[in-house]
Amino acid sequence: MKKRTFQIIKIIIALAAYGYIAWKIYDYHFYTHEFISNYRFNSLKTFLLATVFLLMPLNWLIEAIKWKKLVKSFTQISLKHSFKAVLAGISTGIFTPNRIGEFAGRPYFTDKSKIAAGVFAGFAASLAQSLVTVLMGLIALNLYFFSAEHTFFVEIETFWAIIIFSFLLAVTIFYLFFHLHLFVSLKKYFPFLEKYRQELTFLREYTNSDLLKVLIFSLLRYLVFFLQFFFLLYVFDVKISFDQAFIAIALVYLFLFAIPSFAISEMGIRGSLAVFFVGMYSTNYPGI
Repeated sequence: MKKRTFQIIKIIIALAAYGYIAWKIYDYHFYTHEFISNYRFNSLKTFLLATVFLLMPLNWLIEAIKWKKLVKSFTQISLKHSFKAVLAGISTGIFTPNRIGEFAGRPYFTDKSKIAAGVFAGFAASLAQSLVTVLMGLIALNLYFFSAEHTFFVEIETFWAIIIFSFLLAVTIFYLFFHLHLFVSLKKYFPFLEKYRQELTFLREYTNSDLLKVLIFSLLRYLVFFLQFFFLLYVFDVKISFDQAFIAIALVYLFLFAIPSFAISEMGIRGSLAVFFVGMYSTNYPGI
């Protein structure tokens, strides 16, 4: 019964996401026709599109460096080996909700006796990226609130609730990330972790300096995501300013982090969030 309910929820989310995109494009069919008729490729757009693709391996490389740093306390791997682990994690993550399968994919490129440690290291990497995503989203929410052109995309009470929730979420993730050793005590509540007691002790060895470096690499990776999105907006003639792009893109990533997604619905959710938030500044929905 639970499995069937889960499947129904996935289908509803997917239909809602894709339906919203279709409705916005249909509702602005004049712009759709104009976009298709007037769209022209030029040398700058070609360069930016090529840059977007070239940034993909850079994104994976940054994550590989981050992964290598996180596992160094219990296993030594080369950057090449770390890069393979990241790609493996991406592959397994595609087929799981919110890409949680990345935790399972990466550890198989470490010592087989350290798989449990690898799963927790993957969790630490995810926490770092989540913290950056929530912090950037929180900054974007405040910039939007104090901008001269803002019109609330939700009721004012709901908007404040989102800000407060985002702040509390950021504080919680920040605390957990810089106190990873607390997860060692989880074995008290989950007996099956007891047999991995020795493997989990590495969590106590992370220094604040180590974790800060991981956070900086997560910020660099976020910058790559942002630039890819920003360049693609220009390629598809979505004319908005840099500050508008920062607010819209950061909000897309924030809500994408908060909304459960699956392989079948993720593209739709990404698209619908982009149409909603970038659409606050542009009516070029086909381009978005």
